[in-house]
Amino acid sequence: MGHKRITYSPIPLSFPIDITLPWSKSIVNRLLILQWLSGEPLLPAQYGEGTDTTILRKLIEQADSSGAEVVLDAGLAGTTSRFILAALAIKQRACVLTGSQRLLDRPIAPLISALNQLGANLQGTNGALPVVVGGSSPLRGREVEVDSTLSSQFLSALLLIAPFLEEGLTLRWSKQPASYSYVKTTLLLLASLGIQYEEGVGSIRIYNGRPDFSKFKPPVDWSSVTGWYHLLACGYDGAFFFYGLSLTGLQADEAVVDLYERLGIETLFSEEGALVRRKQTIGVAEENSYGVAFPEVLDCHSFPDLVPTLAVTLAVMGVRCRLIGLSTLRVKESDRIASLRRELTKVGYRIEEGLDSLLLDGGAFDFGVEQEVFRTYEDHRMAIAWTVFAMLAGKIEMDDPEVVRKSYPMWWHDLSRIGFKVLG
Repeated sequence: MGHKRITYSPIPLSFPIDITLPWSKSIVNRLLILQWLSGEPLLPAQYGEGTDTTILRKLIEQADSSGAEVVLDAGLAGTTSRFILAALAIKQRACVLTGSQRLLDRPIAPLISALNQLGANLQGTNGALPVVVGGSSPLRGREVEVDSTLSSQFLSALLLIAPFLEEGLTLRWSKQPASYSYVKTTLLLLASLGIQYEEGVGSIRIYNGRPDFSKFKPPVDWSSVTGWYHLLACGYDGAFFFYGLSLTGLQADEAVVDLYERLGIETLFSEEGALVRRKQTIGVAEENSYGVAFPEVLDCHSFPDLVPTLAVTLAVMGVRCRLIGLSTLRVKESDRIASLRRELTKVGYRIEEGLDSLLLDGGAFDFGVEQEVFRTYEDHRMAIAWTVFAMLAGKIEMDDPEVVRKSYPMWWHDLSRIGFKVLG
């Protein structure tokens, strides 16, 4: 790893840059699990596919191999580890599921408990990975209560196996699940594949059925496009066109359109894709130097993955705002609340860290901090968020900028077309 220099020398362009984004990682990961459980061929790998999806493909291949009990290493892939644990249980695969130290620190106990209630044989866990998956008897579809206050992925993992249980599955919860918008992503995907479900107050019922993959095509990844909105809002003088990008309702990060509309960025959709650019007239509010209107308090529980880039955007634009509903950010690839506060504070911004909130309270980028190294904390979204400071300062130092390979391996390659370089 080691830190590297990120430089920016603007390339004058009089036309929008065309960018081809990968498929949605969250949709593809769900789709691969459903295809595996259906006994269908897996969706072919795509050029520029993120490492989370590559890891999932490798784990499926290893789980299908014959021989002694296999050790499956999910690395840093949190979503992958939760989804495949449920799939391994229903597949009755004897194995050990483990991962990197950060993944071993992330919670998984509620999912283990729910799967064991359904008949799985998961042992030696202490509520976290590594997990020994025994060759259990077939799982029984019934009603089970799941604590998903820490992660929506516990519900999604169970929803993905539910159609393959003879009686289907009813999931219940007594406390509001975290980031329910990601649960909706799973439900909408299941519905698009012909699986029936019912939502109640504090419950979801999934009926037994076989998914129909014949007409489904994965959508373009909205998570990958957020970094480009971030650059535009922070001053990049240009425009970007994204082939195939559309609003489908499947991805929580589609919220970036409305959020950045308030920050002066417009999105123009066509049959070919979407053009994203700065508006000519931003607004009339006087709370900050950019003259934009933005709420003083913003609840982010429906789109927590947007917070790293959004928080940096707001800091750079001088927008005072309290971001709330961030509890799940404590247990992502890094503690994203603490990571944002540390890095933004050391380069001149005033940030207050709450238990599940961040207050952005002004300040300005200190151009005398070139010696500072922006830390990514092994978190791809941190690397994308810090990129804008190379644009502001001309150059910065960043540790492990290649961490973007987790979700958007082509990030630095695509940025090179407008003048960014990674050196060293």
